[in-house]
Amino acid sequence: MQTGTMVRADREWELGLSEMRKRAPIRLNMEIAKIYKQMIGHTIIGFEMEKDEEGNDWPVFTVEKTYQSTKTTATKVRHRLVISRDPEGNGPGFVFLNAGEDERITIPETN
Repeated sequence: MQTGTMVRADREWELGLSEMRKRAPIRLNMEIAKIYKQMIGHTIIGFEMEKDEEGNDWPVFTVEKTYQSTKTTATKVRHRLVISRDPEGNGPGFVFLNAGEDERITIPETN
């Protein structure tokens, strides 16, 4: 991914749901899918519960992704993934982790 594209993607991420709140509800599902698809390739590296001014606990994941700039350089980007009950941010939410199928893989030996 080129650096200019990465900066634009980061800016879109920052705008995220706050920008969606200003848009027409008819486009909401499309916009949410666009935001969620940005998570592909990110790695969860941290988690915390964050209290808001009303005393609610919000689940917050720290995620990161490395974007290859050139053959020898890359940029690592970190984001905060906050789980909300709705796109308007009316309160903390819950994420379900459904069990998937196990896949057996062979890890090559290193010499």
